[in-house]
Amino acid sequence: MNDFPAARLALAKKLWNWTPHPTQRRWLLDGHKTKTAACGRRWGKTEAAAIDAASFALFHPGSAQMIVSPTYDQSRLIFDTVEKLLLANRITERMVKIVRTPYPRAKVGRSVITARTADEDGRNLRGHSADRVIVDEAAFVRDAVVEEVISPMLADRDGQLILISTPCGKNHFFRAFMKGFSLKEQAADVCLIPCQEGSSSTCPRLQTAALSCPRRPLPARRPIRSRPCRACRPIGRHPKRERGVTTGA
Repeated sequence: MNDFPAARLALAKKLWNWTPHPTQRRWLLDGHKTKTAACGRRWGKTEAAAIDAASFALFHPGSAQMIVSPTYDQSRLIFDTVEKLLLANRITERMVKIVRTPYPRAKVGRSVITARTADEDGRNLRGHSADRVIVDEAAFVRDAVVEEVISPMLADRDGQLILISTPCGKNHFFRAFMKGFSLKEQAADVCLIPCQEGSSSTCPRLQTAALSCPRRPLPARRPIRSRPCRACRPIGRHPKRERGVTTGA
């Protein structure tokens, strides 16, 4: 499916008067099949992902998109923002039908946007296919769910996988980000997995004072005292008697 990100950004500006900040714009203009964004808090990933999903549904009639997160509440964050956008405009409001059970689903003309949870093994995702899957907080989704469940959902449609998250450990998200980072350094035309570092400081709506306030020294950690297990204690000696404490008969 051919996409035109610049045209979709122009559509977002016309419908919702929304303008991305510079790093959001670079992220949204990239059209590669797999994208990773390591974002700081309050960078605007929910807002950017919602604009991306809503404009894609309008620009590509008949498309199927799925928003996936570790929990139901997290999946609803992007979906609810998509719903607000589509219902806030008179033109798109007439095209939208919202279904909330058994899972959130927005029908935008002939296009569909659904919100699902990854759960432990991704059982809720099996058997589905999609043109795009947006994985929010992807670093907290198990490797097997992304690699064995979500990726095959896109195979028959040559779909796009979007991984957005705050970093957490060296997992599938870390590997995808580092692969995109190394490819981006080599040549832009071979960058199949582009990466984007979304620092919180790049969001113009955040004041410098708000970012600097949390930067305070963490309290010193108390040393952890190790106690020998029963198997390691001397045979025939009672631990309480060693400290001069006697027990009743």
